[in-house]
This record gives sequence, C-alpha cells and structure tokens, in this order.
Amino acid sequence: GSQRDIARRARLSAHSGAGSCRIRRRSRAEGNGSDGTRRRCNCYGYIWEVVRVSANSRLTVATHVLVWMELYRRQGGTVATSEQISESVNTNPVVVRRLLGDLRRAGLVSSRRGAGAGWVLARDPARISLLEVYDAVESGPLFAMHRTPPNQECPVGRGIQPAIGKIYDRTEAAVRQELAASTLADVLRGVLAAR
Repeated sequence: GSQRDIARRARLSAHSGAGSCRIRRRSRAEGNGSDGTRRRCNCYGYIWEVVRVSANSRLTVATHVLVWMELYRRQGGTVATSEQISESVNTNPVVVRRLLGDLRRAGLVSSRRGAGAGWVLARDPARISLLEVYDAVESGPLFAMHRTPPNQECPVGRGIQPAIGKIYDRTEAAVRQELAASTLADVLRGVLAAR
C-alpha cells in the first residue's frame, strides 16, 4: 500500500500493542526487516517503520477464564483448576494462574487449598462488570503517549500530546462506561446464544 495507508494502519499507542510507527532517516540498504518490520520510504528520504506486535489480550483472556468458571459451576462443577481452564483458553496453565492471582487480589475470585483445591468466583457473575475485570488485569491508561518526549522544537512534537490527549480521555471514558454496563452474566448469555 501507499505511505498513507501504512501510516494509517500504524497505531500511536504502544500500550495497546496493536502496533507502533517510527520515522527515521533512510539508510543506504533498505528493505523489509528480518524482525517483521515493513518499511517504506517517502520522497524526502525518510522512512516509516511499521512494527507489528500482538494486541494486548489480558482482558479477553481474563473474561474467558471467569465465564468458563461460571459455566463449569452451572454444569455441576465445584472448584476449577488452572489446568482445566487452560484447555478452554488454549494457553499455558501458568498464564491462567497469573491472571487468577490478579483477579483474586481484586476480589473477583477466591482460591481453595488442600483436597479439592482450585478456584471459584467470589461473586455472582451478574454483579461482576467487565470494568472490574479490566481494572484487575490491566495497568495504565488505555492509550499511551510517546515512550520518549517528542521534540519540543517541532510544532507537532510540542502540540501532539495535549491535542491527542483530549481525544484519548474522551475515548477512554466511553470505553469504561461501556465496560461498566456489561457483566460476566451478559457475556455468558452471548456465549450460549452463539452455540
């Protein structure tokens, strides 16, 4: 695609993990990087680097874990183990245990030790919002600013953060409102309806 298309696909948020875009001076030998970076040079000799990295999925996986636990309970299960849950998520049980640790600290799940050890929901799923899950497993703002301060001698570098920060604040407020209005019970209903 064109430089414009590549720039559009790049994401400004490093936190979201969807991608990042950098501009630097073109070197003599340029092509596609071995690290998966796709490169295009503009007419001024500068080059866009669009680095593709995986999106942050902690909220999705944590919600999957909790919804599975509730369905397991409804089907007659008692406590759920990380090994059982990981089979549904299709990931390592260690990943599930780390998320469960975050969820326990937030008061959303509790653990049982000894014989029959495992995990259970701490509250009715209709009283657990996705916002609570998000706050339990995510840290920092939904959208991040530059990793290093932009050039204050450049008008764009000087003004980009105040300008885009207002947009990010409104967007994050809307996302949090939507998550607060949705519960684990809502998600489970959608899961069962999709079968």
